[in-house]
Amino acid sequence: PSRWTRFFFGPPNYVACRVQDGDRASAEHEVCLLDEMTLELLGVGSGDSVVIEGFPDRDGIVPTLELKAIRASSEVQERRTYLHGGDMTSR
Repeated sequence: PSRWTRFFFGPPNYVACRVQDGDRASAEHEVCLLDEMTLELLGVGSGDSVVIEGFPDRDGIVPTLELKAIRASSEVQERRTYLHGGDMTSR
């Protein structure tokens, strides 16, 4: 980003996160559920917009998706840990 972009918006902030299928309650909404630590690391609050980037394709184009970040409840986090495991190698 240019110097002026950083002046007005601050430096870009990235976090690598594990992606899981959405729950039924949120599957048809353009949201991503994040824990409190991830929201803090990104410097956003629940309800703010975030941009999710994928891996570049063969032409070097990075797919992006803008979603609303919502703080995941403890019940959702516990259910995901039970169903999918709790580390970065789990799916």
